[in-house]
Amino acid sequence: MLKFLTRPTPFQNNAYAITWALLILIACGAPGSTFEEFHLEDILGYDKLIHATLFGIQAYLIIRTLKNKTPFAAMVTYACLASAVYGVLIELLQKFYFEGRAYDYFDMLANTVGCTVVWLWFRWKAKLLAQ
Repeated sequence: MLKFLTRPTPFQNNAYAITWALLILIACGAPGSTFEEFHLEDILGYDKLIHATLFGIQAYLIIRTLKNKTPFAAMVTYACLASAVYGVLIELLQKFYFEGRAYDYFDMLANTVGCTVVWLWFRWKAKLLAQ
């Protein structure tokens, strides 16, 4: 079977989650002038939607990494909390460390909302499977 059609290995799942986290760190840590020519919000809509999507995807990738390690509900909660905490950390780094970046409480809230949406979706999915 073609390699890209097979299920990813645990190593690949970890690599996806870690790579995505690094991409978020680079994108959120780069000076604002880096993206003057390229406005991502012009393509995808609003800045807060982008934040929610980035951290929702991060939560999903962590869930894929942990899917067989703990009870399902606990694992989903842990993954979403870890992603939300990472979102808070990124915003704090923007405030105290990254030059040319600004701390935004509403970005932090959007990051958490993205994680919450993923958490709710997986909880809903678990209830459907339990029926």
